Amino acid sequence: MTESWRQAVLTIPDYDSDRVQHLLLDLGALGLQIQDDESLEIPERPFTPQHIAVVTGTFDKSPELEAQISEAFPEYEIHFQDLIDGDWENEFIRTWRAFTVGENIWVVPSWDADFIAPKGALVLKMDPGMAFGTGHHETTTLCAHAVREAVETGRKQVLDVGTGTGILAMIAAKSGAIKIVGTDNDPLALRVAEENLGKNDLAFELTLKTPDQFGPQFDLVVANILANPLIELAPQMVQAMTSGGLLLLSGILNSQALGVQQAYENLGLTHLATKHLGDWVLISLSNSNI
Repeated sequence: MTESWRQAVLTIPDYDSDRVQHLLLDLGALGLQIQDDESLEIPERPFTPQHIAVVTGTFDKSPELEAQISEAFPEYEIHFQDLIDGDWENEFIRTWRAFTVGENIWVVPSWDADFIAPKGALVLKMDPGMAFGTGHHETTTLCAHAVREAVETGRKQVLDVGTGTGILAMIAAKSGAIKIVGTDNDPLALRVAEENLGKNDLAFELTLKTPDQFGPQFDLVVANILANPLIELAPQMVQAMTSGGLLLLSGILNSQALGVQQAYENLGLTHLATKHLGDWVLISLSNSNI
């Protein structure tokens, strides 16, 4: 039986992209596709920014779907369309090109023959699909830069909690990490991550284990998930950290930052910094005082 989904397409000013993405996810989007200046620009090629974003959310069909989405975005005209199983890959191939997820860190789909890597670029070969989710998302950018910097400055044992496609763990590997483990509670996500490792000639452990099952092995723990799971997993995360370990947390809205920070400070961690990008934050903590 052929499966199909319903897509909502919004053409918006790029400054509103964060808010629109967040609301679409709250409404149950299975995946998001963002086409904007960042995704369209090709390194070392002339490019004129348009400051427009086209955000496409893909949903399971339901009778109330279009009314709910229209009510959430009364200021925008929304185009709805069906997506038939088998069209998904063709749609991505038509619209997705190499894009950055941090300073000179590039995600390059296999069909983007025009991409020329800038000098010193860290390049990840990944073909997006429904499981790819918000690869352009600000939280990915925040984490990608922080992971690369942490590994290149000496943190070599890395645990990526909620690894998803494996993107942050692969950045750690390509930055010089020695021991890397990616965990997720979704077997499908781990299969996608395994495929991505193969495309990048990388090999490290991918597992359904929870962070507390490892013991204090990691001097860098990163989790780009959501605020509530981060709070629930706080005791497990701390158990996985070595003395002096660094913890990077994202998937957190500005309004949620203090609650997440306090959950970890209550376990003895020291807050180092909170970085902001759009509506999202990255919280850095250390257990140097434990």
